[in-house]
Amino acid sequence: MKPTKFIFFLFLAVAMAMVWCLAPQTFAAEKTWRLRGQSAWGKGFEFFDAGKKMTELVDIYTGGKVKLQLHSAGELCPPMEEYDAVGRHAIDFASGCPCYALPKSYALSLYCDSPASQSATEKIAWLYYGGGLEILQDLFMKHYKIKAFPYAVQTTELWIYSNKEIKTLDDVRGLKMRAAGTRADVMKYIGGAMVVLPGSEILPAMQRGVIDAFEASNITIGEKTGFFKVAKYLYFNPGKTAHTILIFGINPDVWNQFPKKIQQNIEMAIKDNVYRSLTWNRVADIMAMKRAVEKNGCELKMLPEQVMVEFNQLSDQFYREKAAKDPEMARLLDSWNKFGEDYGAYAKYVDHLDKTDGLFGQGTPYNKQ
Repeated sequence: MKPTKFIFFLFLAVAMAMVWCLAPQTFAAEKTWRLRGQSAWGKGFEFFDAGKKMTELVDIYTGGKVKLQLHSAGELCPPMEEYDAVGRHAIDFASGCPCYALPKSYALSLYCDSPASQSATEKIAWLYYGGGLEILQDLFMKHYKIKAFPYAVQTTELWIYSNKEIKTLDDVRGLKMRAAGTRADVMKYIGGAMVVLPGSEILPAMQRGVIDAFEASNITIGEKTGFFKVAKYLYFNPGKTAHTILIFGINPDVWNQFPKKIQQNIEMAIKDNVYRSLTWNRVADIMAMKRAVEKNGCELKMLPEQVMVEFNQLSDQFYREKAAKDPEMARLLDSWNKFGEDYGAYAKYVDHLDKTDGLFGQGTPYNKQ
């Protein structure tokens, strides 16, 4: 064989060998993961929509390499059993609310809207910079064997929807009220008259007078579910508001299949959706307030401050009693307290980051000058 031909074939062999060696890496880099998961809610409900937006961001942030197919409640597993289904490999991921974990971990329910707990800004800061995320992930792994991340935060729930005015704590105790989760337990603790009802039965129960009041969701969702049509008074919290975070849970075996860069991109997408969801919900709430009054004849009211002070004090007492017997509750409350000690001096300034001073527009409207 001539030298030139030999050199040509040698070069060709080396090139083919290099392609062969690099091919597995190339194919791995181009792999697409298609995962099935279920929401705890149905399509068209805001919590489902927040989860859908999160899956879209994951698609974008991973360059289309991770496709999360989100099903409605009940399509893949029984509703409210999504986290268990992820842990036993029945589905790959789930979106739900931390209050659904209450039967297994009372501490996890405090990541939901719970009395005397944390505002949205405070909760987000505590999650990412004060140890709250580590506790959440530890507890979800312990009780469900899943890796959990916050994927959205809701604006504060209305403190109460009511057909009776509230002036004292005894007025709260005297209400025939529907509540769920931690709020229901605190209401029972203070001697309230609780009525246990699923969310789907709130409207007919209010229409028939079976209940006088209920707590469920923020004002935007209240409008979409028809709550404005059955409640005259919409009471807001005059002091610290409490907010719900929603939880994305994924099977750890599925999570560990992703390269590190893909994991980082997913975490970035989920975290960005938390920030996006708060902004969207705050603006939507403003629009809903106007329609509640002008189209539905509701009255927006602040709960009397003394009622709120007394209720929060009893809520704190209830949590302390729980923590004395529940190490998970104690760990959570200790973390809250530590964060409060580190950043509490700045709370009054945080309240001014988005302050309206009771009006929109200029400090003094131009037509009033």
